[in-house]
Amino acid sequence: MAENAATRRLLLLQEMYRDAFPNERHSGTCLWLVEEDGEKMVNALVETEDTPGAVFDAMLVTLRSPFNGRDTYATDLADELWNERILAGKEELIAAGVDPVLFDQPPRVRNLNDLFLYFRGFVSALPNPCPGVAIYLWPLDYKKPVKQWVTWLEESLQQNLPDHCVLLLHDRPDGLLSTRLARRKDLKVSALTPDLKMDELAAELAAEGDPNDPEVQFRQLFLKLSEAGQRGDFERMKAHGQDAQNLAEQQTGWEHIVVSVLAAQGSHLLSRKGNQAEAITYFEQARNKAELAIELENPAGPVVLIQTLNFLAAAHFHHSEYDAATEYYLEVAQRTEQAEDQQFIRMEAFRMAAFCQRLAGKPTEAWENNLLSLVAAEGLDENIRFQSTLPYVGRELMTLMEILNRYSESRQLKERLNRLAGPDWESKISEAETPAAL
Repeated sequence: MAENAATRRLLLLQEMYRDAFPNERHSGTCLWLVEEDGEKMVNALVETEDTPGAVFDAMLVTLRSPFNGRDTYATDLADELWNERILAGKEELIAAGVDPVLFDQPPRVRNLNDLFLYFRGFVSALPNPCPGVAIYLWPLDYKKPVKQWVTWLEESLQQNLPDHCVLLLHDRPDGLLSTRLARRKDLKVSALTPDLKMDELAAELAAEGDPNDPEVQFRQLFLKLSEAGQRGDFERMKAHGQDAQNLAEQQTGWEHIVVSVLAAQGSHLLSRKGNQAEAITYFEQARNKAELAIELENPAGPVVLIQTLNFLAAAHFHHSEYDAATEYYLEVAQRTEQAEDQQFIRMEAFRMAAFCQRLAGKPTEAWENNLLSLVAAEGLDENIRFQSTLPYVGRELMTLMEILNRYSESRQLKERLNRLAGPDWESKISEAETPAAL
């Protein structure tokens, strides 16, 4: 593992974990207490288990089922483990020598202990079994942990985890898990509070390397630009931005970097009211530089041009300039027409162009562009389509159907949407707002 400011923090977490759980004989709960910006490092620690940098003796899985009640949570976790972690790799596991009988019955789980015992039993039957198992619980609703979930954990841990089993959790130092579990030695909880100094990470990363290297110098300037922009200190942001742009323009093949500098300044300006006109000026400059990058055959030129066009469209959209926004979205769609790997971008561009047109009082044009969004979606994988913004296209079409009195097309259109967006597409947007921009 190449060492830098980020990996040094990861190594700190690994060392703390090994101190708390030195070998497979240890079991218990590892509770990481970190601020919100430190969560990414805990997640990085977990992700290293799929790399040569693994530190756990145990086989680790992450389970993210939301907590929907104490009576069903353990079963939900077991279903996730069974469907997404075990059955998903069935063919490969059998080919590796796993007895097919292990896949005959899903786990019968009533509580956390049952879950660990099943997982450990499955792992022990593998051709190369690990000495133990670890489960990282990270519910989808973890940002708002409910008292019932913490109570469920507390009650589960009172039963003591089976041998060779580790439960991993994370929370903020002042969070509910910390309050209820951090000092519970009787529950075998090891509360680990690493001093990650995440607020210093970006500056450390930017400064690494030869200080005379243009890449190092640029990273530092861009960081200063970003920090000033986030503070709303736009004069300082512009000064750092000009320095970063000058440096990038002195390098060969950095045309796309110049675009990024200008677009970043425009984005910071757009985030504060009253700066829309100046933000658009920066985006227009970025567009000109992106077109120059294409002329110079910079391979990143087409990508940054599309990004810049989307910035311009969003800027006009947020100022209710729907005709101008439509033009930029349609240009994005036109420029992605020949690129098979940009179907999603094209789908979104037609969707947003249509949305702008309806708001501008042009329902016929909006209808046609929503249909073109569906055409673009045809080229996407089902998993992508079912998780995409297609339901919003469906809602727009249902609205336009009433405006344009096109009820005769209702059945055919709904069948098409059911196929492309999934049969539950209408329920997905019952309480949602249409995304403003890409």
